[in-house]
Amino acid sequence: MRRTTVTGFALLAFVFTACGTGGPSGGSARPEILAIVPASGAVGVRDDANIRISFSQPMDRASVEAAYVSFADGLRRDQVAFVWNANSTLVTVDPKGPLSYAAAPAAPVTYTFLIGASAQAQGGGKLAETTSSFRTARRYTTTLNGQAALDGYTSDQEAAYSNGVTGGTSARVGGMSDIAPSGYVTVSVRGFFSFDLSSLPPGLLPEDVSSAALTLQQTLVYPASAYTDMSTAPEQLVLEHVRYGDRLNIKSFSAPVLDVVSPAFSKDAALGARQADVTAAVRADLQDPAASGGRTQYRLRFGRDGVPGAYGFAEFGTAEDAAHAPALQLGYLAP
Repeated sequence: MRRTTVTGFALLAFVFTACGTGGPSGGSARPEILAIVPASGAVGVRDDANIRISFSQPMDRASVEAAYVSFADGLRRDQVAFVWNANSTLVTVDPKGPLSYAAAPAAPVTYTFLIGASAQAQGGGKLAETTSSFRTARRYTTTLNGQAALDGYTSDQEAAYSNGVTGGTSARVGGMSDIAPSGYVTVSVRGFFSFDLSSLPPGLLPEDVSSAALTLQQTLVYPASAYTDMSTAPEQLVLEHVRYGDRLNIKSFSAPVLDVVSPAFSKDAALGARQADVTAAVRADLQDPAASGGRTQYRLRFGRDGVPGAYGFAEFGTAEDAAHAPALQLGYLAP
């Protein structure tokens, strides 16, 4: 059986529209509808929703099913199954296929049905004709830009040119030369990218996010052998989901890994776009906004990251590089 599902925006008040006169019919008490879910007027309903109708009395099943009418594609009588509870006071109208979503900014799809006055209780009382309608969610797409103040790179040791570097046009990852208190050294650096989720609709639930794709642009590789020199057999350029907060610094280098998005986000020195599915990461950050700070953040490192003397790096555009800026394309459901 399908389940009644709505987005975080759906209105779940038990309301409905009834037409007809009250009072007993044929000497028997008239049955009433106690609740309809999704409620009449609900918005943001999911495509796997079913309709649950509860009655004040045990109903004659055949009369209720015959009195059910809908002209909405997906809810017509031949497109649904009727599932009753044991005492015939609750019927679930279960669509045999998914309902439809509209793509915003088009108007949402409205589904209307009615239970006609021929429906009756087992005791003979007639139900007042009842009409109800709801609207399914719409599909939205949006692209989030990176956060310039949090995009960049850092090493894990005190050095002149690789500590919490932000504000530039590139995030460097690999091994690079730098000046430490002890003199010239080769340090490992990792690249970082952050996106602010606060522009998404308030109340958006993790399950409302249908897709999330991260795109980064590789703009430089030095030397040409960097991928050979800095990669291992299982790990090349690794993309990790992390949380480094509202400041990029040395501590960000070793921020705990929440998930390895891809062990081979990039495999070679060819310049241009690289893309990864980060749907699970975005959902996790929406699930725990206190921990994520309302952001979703990622880190790049090479497989031979941390190997003494390993040299060679790649650079990826940051939010400061308009032509090669990071992008997070999201698909989600909302009213």
